[in-house]
Amino acid sequence: MSRDFDVCVVGSGAGGGPIAYTLAKAGFSVIVLEKGPWLKEQHFTKDELACCRRNVYTPRLDDEQHVIEEKDRADEWLATATGQSGWNFWNGNCVGGSSNFMSGYFHRLKPVDFKLRSTFGGIEGANVVDWPIDYADLEPYY
Repeated sequence: MSRDFDVCVVGSGAGGGPIAYTLAKAGFSVIVLEKGPWLKEQHFTKDELACCRRNVYTPRLDDEQHVIEEKDRADEWLATATGQSGWNFWNGNCVGGSSNFMSGYFHRLKPVDFKLRSTFGGIEGANVVDWPIDYADLEPYY
């Protein structure tokens, strides 16, 4: 295998996987870096409570820091380490990423889903925004 690639994609989840596939289909030489293992069906538990516990598939956010960036009330970007943010989310450390935890099933969005802020207004303590595209832009790809 060559050690020279046109593109390096970090992570094989719902974002990185399709990007790597599309670039490879377009003729680019692509490598995907994934820090997690290649899990098979037998590695996943059918026990939802056990699955939801930390360190089963994902690290504690204090142990593996990420930076959450969001705008504050003055519309300035604010960066906060995950361990200090109060956020709690799954970060799937495995080939395919967190989409493995819900079978990669995504509900089809509705037109209003793209315009939440302009339709319903701001929500105190939340960073609700409108998408930069609308339903009509995405609809041909459903």
